[in-house]
Amino acid sequence: PASITGNTISWSGVMFPEDGGTTTSSATLTLAADFNSFAGTETWSFRDGSFSCSGTTEITGQRVN
Repeated sequence: PASITGNTISWSGVMFPEDGGTTTSSATLTLAADFNSFAGTETWSFRDGSFSCSGTTEITGQRVN
């Protein structure tokens, strides 16, 4: 589950099924002071019965009118 503190949203250990395995995600995203964009980092890992991998993803977003 996610939490919001000030202009930051974060979640940790969120798990969901994907491609026959399980992906686990944790992230922290920060909303800009003008509320028009956000940026942050997600760390993730994937595991199935015989394979595992992990990585980091940079996330950005821009408000569109």
